[in-house]
Amino acid sequence: MLDIADSLDRAGKLLNSGDGPASETIYRQIIAAQPNQPDAVHMLGILAIRNNDIHRGVELIRKSISLKPDALFYSNLGYVLTALEDFTGAVEACRHAVRLRPDMSEAYANLGNALKALENYPHALAAYQQAVDLKPDLAMLHMNKGVIHHAMGQYEQAIAAQRRAIALDPKLWQAWHHLERALEAAGNIDQAVATLELLVSNEPNPQLAHYDLAALGREAPPPMSPPEYIVDLFNSYAPIFEHHLTSTLGYRAPQYVLESLQECRSRIAQEDKKIDILDLGCGSGLGGDVFRPIAKSIVGVDMAPAMVKRCATRGVYNQVVLSSASDYLQDRSQQFDFILSTDLFIYIGDISVVMHRGAMALRPGGMMGISIETHDHPNADFVLLPTRRYAQSVSYMNRMASENGLIELKSSIIPLRREGNGWIMGRIFILAKP
Repeated sequence: MLDIADSLDRAGKLLNSGDGPASETIYRQIIAAQPNQPDAVHMLGILAIRNNDIHRGVELIRKSISLKPDALFYSNLGYVLTALEDFTGAVEACRHAVRLRPDMSEAYANLGNALKALENYPHALAAYQQAVDLKPDLAMLHMNKGVIHHAMGQYEQAIAAQRRAIALDPKLWQAWHHLERALEAAGNIDQAVATLELLVSNEPNPQLAHYDLAALGREAPPPMSPPEYIVDLFNSYAPIFEHHLTSTLGYRAPQYVLESLQECRSRIAQEDKKIDILDLGCGSGLGGDVFRPIAKSIVGVDMAPAMVKRCATRGVYNQVVLSSASDYLQDRSQQFDFILSTDLFIYIGDISVVMHRGAMALRPGGMMGISIETHDHPNADFVLLPTRRYAQSVSYMNRMASENGLIELKSSIIPLRREGNGWIMGRIFILAKP
């Protein structure tokens, strides 16, 4: 007869040693002997999630909770539901966990993560504080607490929390970067620069530190944002991206581009013609929604896997591709009637490659719709701003259009997004290939 307690212990040790398949075999043996053994059901759910069978994993964890309402089960459910962007469900699960075990730091941390995703910062801070109080020597908890302080504009508290995280784990490079941003937000630019210089000297991959130094004017700007910066930013931003962009920032660049495009098409009696569209930097798919009524087909391209996933499930695009804009455009000769590029060039300073390949990808008579943030620095084609966004000069855009055989049909100044109490102004261009 199978010894359940001994089998659970052996399976747990195998899993901790990295042998997932062997541990799964034992858990399945337990289930064969005792189908409703809650710990084995729970661990099979965890293993299913590790194997990317997320929904099956959630089903098994829920079943384990129905068999035994354990705090660990609830906490793990909350963690997974956060990953699935069911933040309300995650909060409920984590609250169950901390009611059952008020001394469970991990459950408070998971609760904080879910509340942060809901932008409920005061309650997220309270949850992280509980987690820190229970495990004061865990650097990650101090770092996450500092992030919430920063989001609430409490920069000195954010600095203190990040310094504590670094004291506990000097190689927690994320905390160093959060410290730099908090110092910068607090106006301590010299200390921010000193922090970045330490990162350049010590971090295994200091590319982001160099990028931040360039944004602060201490180094020449690179031609584009580091790919890992873009991917990390938009993967983490994905759950709240669309709401934040439209409701908080008032973003309407795709609508402005469509209005200008239709005005240009009406001059040649083409405003009713369905066209093949490429959406570069498609994000969550806002541009697809706006342009779908005039599209014969739409292809979306983005570098962030979380954005590609959201965009693909939107039901608007014919195809969504995980790629950089320049890589996707290579060898795409005359495939599209219109290329949409809104809020792409704020992450690409040197736009020459994208402009050249984009022009080649247009069919004769095709058009590009582009938005940029502009600057008026003399003798600079582009600059990297402290916001970590690039801005191009109008003369640079005009030169790029001319060098690639594109004709400017329309150019307009538009409000790109709210920032603070005002608007960041930019410009849109409609360019045509003869």
